[in-house]
Amino acid sequence: MSSRAYDFILQVTNPSAFYVGNSVIGSTSLSFGEVVGIDGANLKVKVANARHYFVHNESLVAYSTVNSVVNTSVSYSVTGTDSVFALPSTPNHKAEIQVYVDNVYVDSSKYVWPSTTLNEGGIDFKDVDIITFPAANDRAIANTVTFPTQDISLLEIKVKTGDIDALSFIGADTSASQIQAASSTINNVFPSNYLVHRNAFEEEPVVRLYSIYYPGEWYPADENGNPKNSLSNPIGIPWPYKFPLRYAEIIGEDFSIEDYSITHQSNNYVAFPINYPGISISSDGSVGELDLEISAIDLFLPTIVEDPNLVGYNNTSAISASVNGSFRGNIDPRTVPSSSEYDSAVADTRGETQPYDYLTTTALGEEWVSLKPDSRDLLGAVVEVRSFYASSLEFWPEYSIIQYYNGNFLKLESTAPYRVGDTVNSNVNSSTATIVAVHSNNFIELNQAPTLPFNVGHKLLIHNERYDPDAYVERVFTINKLNSYNDSSVSFNLGNRTTNLLKEVPRRKFYRNTCPWLYKGPECKYPALGVGVIEGSVPPKTANGMFTANNASTSDGNADKCSKSVAACRLRNNLVNWGGFPGVRNRL
Repeated sequence: MSSRAYDFILQVTNPSAFYVGNSVIGSTSLSFGEVVGIDGANLKVKVANARHYFVHNESLVAYSTVNSVVNTSVSYSVTGTDSVFALPSTPNHKAEIQVYVDNVYVDSSKYVWPSTTLNEGGIDFKDVDIITFPAANDRAIANTVTFPTQDISLLEIKVKTGDIDALSFIGADTSASQIQAASSTINNVFPSNYLVHRNAFEEEPVVRLYSIYYPGEWYPADENGNPKNSLSNPIGIPWPYKFPLRYAEIIGEDFSIEDYSITHQSNNYVAFPINYPGISISSDGSVGELDLEISAIDLFLPTIVEDPNLVGYNNTSAISASVNGSFRGNIDPRTVPSSSEYDSAVADTRGETQPYDYLTTTALGEEWVSLKPDSRDLLGAVVEVRSFYASSLEFWPEYSIIQYYNGNFLKLESTAPYRVGDTVNSNVNSSTATIVAVHSNNFIELNQAPTLPFNVGHKLLIHNERYDPDAYVERVFTINKLNSYNDSSVSFNLGNRTTNLLKEVPRRKFYRNTCPWLYKGPECKYPALGVGVIEGSVPPKTANGMFTANNASTSDGNADKCSKSVAACRLRNNLVNWGGFPGVRNRL
């Protein structure tokens, strides 16, 4: 599926109470959308409909919708003899139940609801293998605990009415309350940086960043960039060693150097020749397959696609350590600086805080536990493609290598990427300077000697003043099969994660706090004059009059405007036709 990250930048007077994920609505335009990013006073908003436009000087309001429900939980001390447990309250469906064993989430496939003996009031457990990782630098996974045949310290069962993880949200009831979370005046409206570049008379180079996540069922990454929990991903395990694989392609520029790479949000993307044809959609809505061909200059990819033991963990000497800001297990202690077993030679080779893989585990004569019977060909891997214009990245994608420096004069392999006025720094320190002159093809002059010295062999990076991490178009695919591989390239057949785009995906966006229906239109069904029975309501609902956009009662039909909120729908007694989804996550 392809989508822009956002459509408009709304510059507001007071952004302090707005948060990413807010649904917002303009009081005059009645346009609504979702806040996907905040940069100072600028709110990056994605609208649900291409016809929605915000206007200057209107009030922008964010609402939060709260379901009228109560979450319940109960804890048990487990003896290892019981497999049937009562729930703290009766759920409406299985997805409302959450189970934790010693603070480890248990997948819903491991228990049955309703219970054969307690009916809707309980669950029956199957055998459950729980894999845990102790605290930092402790040995991990000493033994596998099988529930409920062995003793466990704590079993916690929660019932969360109106569960937001259900494939199709089923609310406990239709009652909901809404609060105004934020309000401010729109001072300026700008198109997204991506659209600005797209509509420019002279387009910048396009940079495509490819991330390959394996196994695919661990995708998407969580807020820390680590795998999400899943049935085959014991809680706490990071991505397999060297995953996600990251590659870059620059379209529109020819300048390159040996071992060329691009840094974006602390991730390094290796620039290889890539053949990516784009996608096509047939008239019936099905998304065509495509082939992605990546150069295999370093022979790394052919090695990966032949490895049957990518996914698993060391069951002997692994420890847990911080990965991207959260603790993960299966970490090689030799790569953790704080570990007593830290080995700088191993860390230099494998990197710091790296997970064990099959080769390093077996080389130590230790036990490797596979979580997939065979990982060859990377079947099911997720390929995430993000397309940026060059100046939306932190650094301009082209750069050169420092050959010599003396004060504020630098000799480079080439000055082709640089212009007077560029702000530059090396890839290993943050000391910046500005280019004041470019001399011949190899020398540049800076306005000052950098605070931290540049070193020979470092990359000289150019800062982008218009850096915008949200200004991209994204497409996400899965690997259907490995077409071929040899010493020069690897070719994958990709399928869109949604194979029948128009048939299977709703054609409107899911919003928690705003209703997309046309007021009094065929979906809304509210009577034109605000009187009489609302069409199709069962049991019959009677319309409750007319209201302004501020939810004030009015007898003037011209002032009758719907604010698209839950409160507005409730005032009209029309919640049966509310078009929002108050129980889903902020972003799907």
